[in-house]
Amino acid sequence: MAEEDGFTLLSPAGEVFYEAYRDRLAQSATRPLLLSPQAWEAYHAASPNTQRLFARTFTKLLLHELRLSGSDQVHNCDCRVFPKGHRDERLFYFETEDGQVHVCEIARHSDQSYERLIQSGVRREHYQNFQPWHGDSDA
Repeated sequence: MAEEDGFTLLSPAGEVFYEAYRDRLAQSATRPLLLSPQAWEAYHAASPNTQRLFARTFTKLLLHELRLSGSDQVHNCDCRVFPKGHRDERLFYFETEDGQVHVCEIARHSDQSYERLIQSGVRREHYQNFQPWHGDSDA
């Protein structure tokens, strides 16, 4: 990496890795992500900026490698949470044996919805009627 006029530039090898990552994201976006009615409601109630943030997170969740490395199990929930780390947004999800990804709830730290969901518990048997999310066209 190098800095030029206040911008950080990738090396040629970094560019190759970044392009490979973008290609994998694009490939994974062809698989459906299924959202519960509760997740849909929270998504549509969010501001346009927050919807864009969740849309990017949905796309990353579809990438198997990111899902494996970026998910955690939390107390009182049988769903996994993505992404881990210092991020505002959180997705409570599970995978089926055929590889489909089901998002039960979406939440944020900034509005305390994440903490409330952990306290009440997110259990996959409480969610049904999942509908596919088709990318930014749903925003």
